[in-house]
Amino acid sequence: MYMGSEADGDIVKDKIIFEDTDKFIQWRFTVNEFYEKHYVHLRKYYLNFEGEYVPSKEGACLPLSVEVVGALAGAFLSLMSDIEALEQLMEHLDAETISKILTGIENLG
Repeated sequence: MYMGSEADGDIVKDKIIFEDTDKFIQWRFTVNEFYEKHYVHLRKYYLNFEGEYVPSKEGACLPLSVEVVGALAGAFLSLMSDIEALEQLMEHLDAETISKILTGIENLG
């Protein structure tokens, strides 16, 4: 686990939420303290030449507060609910219909 500094602040929480070993990247959820304030980060890390994962500029940083944590939790719960509903719906669809839906979603991105 990388326990260095993010934006020169001490990391107090560090959780890898996604790793692509083929591309040598990780996405991490971290909390750090900087000048006596806490911040929440969702950041992309890359493997450097020394074999350590280090933070990139890609990501987001928010001040840590009850309001921010509540908003993040609400967003994740809503997303999980949507995913669960989609999985239940897909159980009742045939393969051709699922293929059309997924093709439509890919075309949106």
